[in-house]
Amino acid sequence: MRTGTKAWTAIVMAGLALEGWALHVLSASPARWRPAMIVRDDPVAHTLYEVMVRTLQEANSLSYTSVCSGPDERTSTYRVWLAKPNALRVEVSNGPRESGTLVCDGNDLWIYWEGDRPFLRVDDPNTYEKTRSNVYVRRSAKAGEVSIANEMALLGIAWYGIILDPSLFHGHADPLESSVDGVRARGQDRIGDQECDVIEVSYDRAHRTRYFWVSRHDNLPRKVKEVVRPTEASVTVTVEEWSEVVINPEIPQRTFIWSPPEGWRQWNPPPSGSVRLP
Repeated sequence: MRTGTKAWTAIVMAGLALEGWALHVLSASPARWRPAMIVRDDPVAHTLYEVMVRTLQEANSLSYTSVCSGPDERTSTYRVWLAKPNALRVEVSNGPRESGTLVCDGNDLWIYWEGDRPFLRVDDPNTYEKTRSNVYVRRSAKAGEVSIANEMALLGIAWYGIILDPSLFHGHADPLESSVDGVRARGQDRIGDQECDVIEVSYDRAHRTRYFWVSRHDNLPRKVKEVVRPTEASVTVTVEEWSEVVINPEIPQRTFIWSPPEGWRQWNPPPSGSVRLP
């Protein structure tokens, strides 16, 4: 591990430890400590952030692998292929035993599982056994209207969801954009063979903070760390790591085409609430 990476990790961990100590021992009110965590906007760092988003939006095609993790040792892997104007394929797995796929040919979005699908919050226990095997979801999909991050939740298999929604590529609006407090620089670091500029973005008066390791090679992230502070006494940290990043690759059209095998049935999940993640 490089010295810079160790120092950065130490700074982040020390900050989280200090925050937890203040909340647990001193029972400090967020009205007192949260304002100090709100990022003041740095125009140079904000430009890096805007260039990252614009690079994602202006590419004609993109492929990468994302590995998402949390405080335990579990990981979820996403293999992503995107193409304009509205084609996508995302393969999700939690190791070799659980996997599922989202694929869109430009008109229809298909969701299907390798093996039985998990029991979801929208499921009726009385009918689940009849719809657990050899089923798929099909719905119409218009460019910019589909959130891949939200659709992947319907798979119900990911331990940890992606942080940066791939749908930004297709013009889907980032729901957090309107709540950005500011962006500031956090130095430089190296992820694999990529030299990166690290930027910090706080949202909603520091209720949520994201750190982006933005590659100087292609202006796309190689790592995203998200810190969420939902209540006074809780902090959750997740990480998304990008690899095998290729801008404007030649992606065969068959990558985005799927048809259900013989004997499979369409399943229409009830339009209510969120699904149960494992």
